[in-house]
Amino acid sequence: MTEAGRTQFADAERDASAALPPDCLQGFARLTKLVRARPHKFQLLIMDCRDEILREQLIKDLDEFLLGSGGRTARLPLNVGDHPDFAAVERAMTLGAETNAAIHVTGGPAWFDTPRWEEFNIRREAVAHEVRTSLLLWLDEDAIADLARVAIDLWAWRTSVITFTTAPQRLAIREPDIRDIDDRTRDERAARIEFLRLTLLEPDLPDDMRVGFGLELGDLAASLGRVAEAESAYRAAAAAAADEHSRTVAMGRVADILQARGALDEALRIRREEELPVYERLGDVRSVAVTLGKIADILQARGALDEALRIRREEQLPVYERLGDVRARAVTLHKMAESLFEAGGLDDARAPEIYAAASEAFAIVRRLKLADGVAHTGTLLARILGRVGRIDEALPILDEAEAG
Repeated sequence: MTEAGRTQFADAERDASAALPPDCLQGFARLTKLVRARPHKFQLLIMDCRDEILREQLIKDLDEFLLGSGGRTARLPLNVGDHPDFAAVERAMTLGAETNAAIHVTGGPAWFDTPRWEEFNIRREAVAHEVRTSLLLWLDEDAIADLARVAIDLWAWRTSVITFTTAPQRLAIREPDIRDIDDRTRDERAARIEFLRLTLLEPDLPDDMRVGFGLELGDLAASLGRVAEAESAYRAAAAAAADEHSRTVAMGRVADILQARGALDEALRIRREEELPVYERLGDVRSVAVTLGKIADILQARGALDEALRIRREEQLPVYERLGDVRARAVTLHKMAESLFEAGGLDDARAPEIYAAASEAFAIVRRLKLADGVAHTGTLLARILGRVGRIDEALPILDEAEAG
């Protein structure tokens, strides 16, 4: 990496969120459990992570947990200058294993080629005997494919492959939504999409059926990752809607797609100009609160954390409390804790609010037996406790989160 590249990376790393993306939380819980479960024993953990900033955040968080429970880690950045061959790498691994609970091996995608993977494959038994610690190979998709193809025996020795991604794939705890309840296979959903497409071509289809089928088509397409098709179906449903409420629901789902794609300006415009005024006019207080939460999500993604927190505290939580909607309350509390954590709130007077919000959210998802909620909110709470040195409290919660 050039000097300019290093400077740019350092700047980006400082600006990176302290909170892990939701899809990383369960993987982080599993990683921590695996490392703690086998002290002073060799295990090969393959880390699939293509984002350097995310990788550094994960390494930092894991190191803090291990340090809090009496463990230490070592870094082994591979480069040709220091490691001309695998023998040099093996010596470094052996030395690092003497005093560390884990060794982070980075730079692998650039350093490993076919001969080096083959040599590692040949030396696997010696490495397992000498390196009595967790060996974390931080790789990308191509390097993992090369490892599996070239070093078949070494690949068979892996304890686990854990994937970490920054892609916005799901909420930490989902908002209650009938669209989540669908156990059809991919083939069954695809077949239903084809039926809906043909039905929507009928010129005499009533408007209310056209809207309902269009929304269903969009939901199914979105569930299969066909986001462009989903957006098109939602927009068609909005255009066909004869009443204000149906059109607003359809446009809200367009905004969902735009928000997931990162088109935040247009998503925010729809939320503020086409959803919120309608729900307020219709007196639909729950839809108002949900829409405000989605606006807060956009503001948080943009870094406007104070306004996002104000919305959650003052305009969402009171509504969910009046409605008795404890699941929605847990979603909001999780996001508040995550937002404050992201803003470095553990270092100032906001620390009690972070802990209180995460603790209450975790208690709710536990009581409701929401597996995703236990996994994600439990990991968030454990990371908060770990960051302030309360490791003995954090570890059981992390175990529970990993179990899901």
